[in-house]
Amino acid sequence: MADYAPFLLSLAALLLNWQAEKTLGEKAAEKIGDILAEYAGEKTLDRLVSFLRKTGDADKIRDAFHAADACFKQECGDDTLRQMIISKPFAALPSLEKLAASLPKTLDDDGLLAALRRRFEDDWSGKLAPEQLDHAAVTYRLCLERSLAATYGALLPMLFTKVERIEAATGRIEVTTGELLTGQREIKSLLVDVTKLAQLGPREWLRPSPPRPSRPMIGRQGESAAVRKLLNPGSKAAITATVHGTPGVGKTLLAEHLAFELDDQFPGGVLLERLGTGFRDSALAIPRLKEWARYAYGGRALEEGLAFTPDAVRALLAGHGALLVVLDDIWDIKAIRPCLDALPPEACLLITTRSERLAKELRGEVYSLDMLSDADALALLRARVRASTDGDRPLLQRLA
Repeated sequence: MADYAPFLLSLAALLLNWQAEKTLGEKAAEKIGDILAEYAGEKTLDRLVSFLRKTGDADKIRDAFHAADACFKQECGDDTLRQMIISKPFAALPSLEKLAASLPKTLDDDGLLAALRRRFEDDWSGKLAPEQLDHAAVTYRLCLERSLAATYGALLPMLFTKVERIEAATGRIEVTTGELLTGQREIKSLLVDVTKLAQLGPREWLRPSPPRPSRPMIGRQGESAAVRKLLNPGSKAAITATVHGTPGVGKTLLAEHLAFELDDQFPGGVLLERLGTGFRDSALAIPRLKEWARYAYGGRALEEGLAFTPDAVRALLAGHGALLVVLDDIWDIKAIRPCLDALPPEACLLITTRSERLAKELRGEVYSLDMLSDADALALLRARVRASTDGDRPLLQRLA
């Protein structure tokens, strides 16, 4: 077995290439060879041979060639051919070596038939007519394909399982390599940030305070209390509408009042940013980050053209106690990514958005704000229509 295993394996690798291309499409075997990274430096067929030898399938392949001989004896339908294969079986070393050497690099049905015919012609020269040689080649090709298919029936799935494992491992290595390169870039960026920060001089924290709400809020006590419970240091929350995309339901007004009312509960301060429909590019976050950085330097103006990375801003915002950050009217999660990356661990984030999908992408708590209750709507109308009296109540109730 050890003597002719190399020829068996080389021939099996050729036929495996052929079978893979027939089953999976052109260049499938080349792809397999590329993925078998542990045999780097070898050609595709050499890699497959190495793989077959390593996985111990030579015995199965040898048995498949013997089975092809037995099949040929039964199905050739010609006594002369039957005696020929009995006297000189195909599984003998010289025949295998000849066939493996004669097959072209790109194997197809015609190439295999021509190689088989030459094998029979060499071994049985002068004993068979041309039509017998053609019949022998066709019959043996069918027998060989049948017997090898029985072997490959187990071999191919095993091979592709191995390929998938190698591909997965390669993918993990690529991810790890990418993470290392990203880490290196982040370290270099951080070193640049440290240099910039050192040049800006001593820091003095100016606690940011939220602006007064744009208008009074009528009712909403229950809703305000529910959202308050979501706002803890290190948490994320989003206010969206119960009815998808509903504008004017009061998301912004509720966020404004919460920011103002919770000011004394966040030692680090409260940052409220009004963004809106035009804020759809992450580049627009860079000026906001610079404004945030100013609080670490007493609020003083910083030089023109100076930009801060999210890492640098995170370092500047950290260490001053819990910080509440409110981002109002978000339309694109990618646009606010620099702001999210700049938040220190103790920061609490609250966003408002019309998009339920975006709210879920934040991976925090989502509060769906409903329309005003009847009582709150009536109170709002009575506050707005100052000249109304109790006699107007039925009309205002219908309007509410």
